Amino acid sequence: MSKPKKLCIFCGQASPISQEHLWSEWIAGHTTARSPLRTTQEHGFTHRAPGTVTVDPATTRHSKQPLLNLRVREVCRSCNTGWMSRLDAHVKPIILGMMRSEPCLLDPLQATDLATWTVMKSFVNEFAGRPGDDPTPRPASTPEMRRYVMEHQTPPPLSLVWAGHGHHTGDLHLHIAAARLHIVTSAEATEEISGTMTSFTVEHLTLLAWTVDRREPTPPVLPHATWPMLWPAPAAVRWPSVTRLTDREIAAPVAQHNRRYPVLPFHLISQRDNPARERSADGLASP
Repeated sequence: MSKPKKLCIFCGQASPISQEHLWSEWIAGHTTARSPLRTTQEHGFTHRAPGTVTVDPATTRHSKQPLLNLRVREVCRSCNTGWMSRLDAHVKPIILGMMRSEPCLLDPLQATDLATWTVMKSFVNEFAGRPGDDPTPRPASTPEMRRYVMEHQTPPPLSLVWAGHGHHTGDLHLHIAAARLHIVTSAEATEEISGTMTSFTVEHLTLLAWTVDRREPTPPVLPHATWPMLWPAPAAVRWPSVTRLTDREIAAPVAQHNRRYPVLPFHLISQRDNPARERSADGLASP
């Protein structure tokens, strides 16, 4: 029996699949990064029966991977060489200037292109697999969210995107957090809230994207002085931002991602026996 054809994560078609770089190839010649870091966080909670909520253990995984060479075989050739390639070409001069802290004023179209590129790459990253020996998790983005980006060339509804100006140089890392809420409303019906928050850092530039599929989560509110918003597109975005970000400030929005989901009555919550755990690239849990 022949294996079923893999479907493109954006258009959903069983077209010939190509390899999409997680970080665009042209970035390699413009960064001094030597220690790329990819971090994945997962957390959430589940209604397993009426009146009972189980908090899933928080998991953080770190992996030093050759991010500039990391490819994802989940995108069809038509998408990869079509709208994705055009979007990549539009944002290339913008990203190269911003990562070097070159002053600029982004117009709404440039801000929209950069925000769309960030969300597109955050969706691609979900299919890159986990660090270590764990299987690839089910993505937090839905097929509808990914198709929206392809069809409209903008982030999907309920998305926010920012750009941050950091102190660091020679850094290249990727930080992703995903949270899911499963609500058992009856023996037959299950609802789910999915969302993801992803940050990409290269040299002095950090791009941060927050996307959910339902309105229940509380949108992040970040200070404009350090996190100018790219989407929804403002009149213009001045770069670099007024205040530079520290590493702690860059990590905080993603680390606090799970706090933005609906608060549950404390008396209904039962904590799993599994403690929060942290894994390195070898998959071993740290104490």
